[in-house]
Amino acid sequence: MIDPAGPSPRPEPWTLAIGPGARLDRLGPWLAAGRPDAATGGPDAIDALTDWDDLISTFPETGRLVVDADTLSDWDGGRIEAFLAAHPTWHLHLCGRDSTRSATRRLLARDRSGWTPWPPDLDALEDFLRDPAGTSASPASIAPRETTPEASGAQSFGGEAPPRATDPAPPAEAAPGSSAPPEATPRLDPKVRAEIETILERPAVTTPSPTPPRAEPAAPAAYFRRQVADLADIAQRLRFSLARCRATGEEEGPPETAALADLEAELLRLQQFTRTLGFTASPPPRGDQTLDLRRLLEEQLASLTADGPRPTTHLAAGEALPIAGDKALLAQALDAVLFLALSTTGAEGILRIEAAADGSRARVSLAFPAGPLAGLDPAAILEPYGVASLLPELGPNALAAARGIARGQDGSLSLSAGPEDHLIWILELPLAE
Repeated sequence: MIDPAGPSPRPEPWTLAIGPGARLDRLGPWLAAGRPDAATGGPDAIDALTDWDDLISTFPETGRLVVDADTLSDWDGGRIEAFLAAHPTWHLHLCGRDSTRSATRRLLARDRSGWTPWPPDLDALEDFLRDPAGTSASPASIAPRETTPEASGAQSFGGEAPPRATDPAPPAEAAPGSSAPPEATPRLDPKVRAEIETILERPAVTTPSPTPPRAEPAAPAAYFRRQVADLADIAQRLRFSLARCRATGEEEGPPETAALADLEAELLRLQQFTRTLGFTASPPPRGDQTLDLRRLLEEQLASLTADGPRPTTHLAAGEALPIAGDKALLAQALDAVLFLALSTTGAEGILRIEAAADGSRARVSLAFPAGPLAGLDPAAILEPYGVASLLPELGPNALAAARGIARGQDGSLSLSAGPEDHLIWILELPLAE
């Protein structure tokens, strides 16, 4: 961290993040020394990233990321794209001598991305320190700059080349009432103009219709950033595990069991995370297996309590509850539901479960002590990452995925507050015909 700012009176603080690399490390002290005060639009903090893993850290809603494009690999570009997807209002600024690299081209194609040849001039350094919230989607200060043929042969990606620094500025219009002579502009003879407009069958004077305002895209949910960051983290760990396997094979022959075990664990984690994320976004279709919901509930409860202390459980279930659905998916949903209940109940608590038919539907209710979740909004608990800090063993998307699974099976799953700091799960599924 270079010169972190103290508390800022600005309602929306922003951060200038400087990517890793020897060249950009030299920029940090200069930018910190020339940084304007936050109250006048300067960054509230300047972060010097040691590696791309630092992008997983918490950043404010607005900011600017400066990157050395000449050192970017395609993998690094993917990490940056994941970060920008999670922070859609951030601006990206790439510096370098070659804008034709594949990772650089992909990043420059994004909105709010710009290019500056290396080394940056004073104007570019001042641009880095300007509040990105006060710039338009394609401000001149962060637009790709044209380089000379001696530099890198960088090309514009917008269809037209941006103005060179040596190009003359367009003449400014004279202010109303000024004595400056108007610029000589060729004008059509009024009679010729009228004849052309008659041929085109349009009125002589047209008033352009106002452009309707563009609707701002809806901001992603707060947990979306953490989901993207987790996916990026898992992918990075997989890369390291694979590199370890390769290095072990080159130096010592066949990969060590520990290296393969690490890789297998990360692959399993990635598979589980993406599966639950998919269930959250789109409920899976209903299966056609016929099974006993009461028996499935007992099996999942026994599985979760096999290796640890089991709380006192009062299970009230009468006859079998035949349902039609996907057994594997329903087992996964019950696993998340029971894990939450057992984790907060503890070895000394009491878990009360009732399962019975209610008309054409099977209804299961689980009442359990809220424990560390006491006082939390049940709706917030069900959101991705709602209890990630309190129950890290439970997947961050597990409860949201369980609700998605229930909906996909034509059922419902809800969590509500009960008396005496208790929480109550209600699962309903249609009975088999």
